[in-house]
Amino acid sequence: MSNPPIQVNVMRGGIIESAHQIKAIVVDSSGETVSSWGDMEPLVYPRSAIKALQALAFMERGGAQKYGFNEQEIAILCASHNGEKQHTETVQKMLA
Repeated sequence: MSNPPIQVNVMRGGIIESAHQIKAIVVDSSGETVSSWGDMEPLVYPRSAIKALQALAFMERGGAQKYGFNEQEIAILCASHNGEKQHTETVQKMLA
């Protein structure tokens, strides 16, 4: 049961800066597909979609405590950003 892909538009200054076709799949506990959107056959690079999973492993292994990361720094680990000053300052602090 496949539905058309989901389209997400990124807006900047009231215009569409970029449009993204999103493929998604929901599976049950046995791995059977419950629902999907878009063509599930082609391989894709997950890129930012797995940042939260990477951050979870980092957190579970004690990384946040080891490096003394606060909530803002943990949030940076979990998501993409547009390079605003507050984000770059936070990342610079983390790298230091």
